[in-house]
Amino acid sequence: MVNWVYRGDVVNSLDDIARLTGRPAQSVFGFVYELYFKGDLAYIGKKNLWTAKELEPLKSGAVRQGHIKFVKHIKDGHKVSYEITRKESDWLNYVGSSKEVEGLIPVSRTILELCFSKRQLTYKEVWWQFKLDVLVNTQYLNGNILNKFFRNNLI
Repeated sequence: MVNWVYRGDVVNSLDDIARLTGRPAQSVFGFVYELYFKGDLAYIGKKNLWTAKELEPLKSGAVRQGHIKFVKHIKDGHKVSYEITRKESDWLNYVGSSKEVEGLIPVSRTILELCFSKRQLTYKEVWWQFKLDVLVNTQYLNGNILNKFFRNNLI
């Protein structure tokens, strides 16, 4: 598997992200990436560093590792408590989930930008896609931006 590279530095762990940002890795929400494939093809996307799960609270009342908060929902007419936890995603081995890159193996994986919120991550992904003109430039495999702008509707 090809390593992630951010500004010329190899990134193999959350510790590397913390070192490169000067901030705790837990404060980084995700990143915008560029994958390169054989034939000089590329893809721009985004990846969350963390996954969140809703779990039933422990009967002991203790909190789990990665605890964020407790929430209450109404389910079948009853208030039900859940604990929201967070753990590291599969970002280190990630090679894209878009159908355009399915089955392709990247020859390079570059982190273009680290982002600190969900909104910033989405904005920066779209910013990079428009900046690199992914719908017009045939080097890019991206078929759409935000599921609103499609390659076959623009060209």
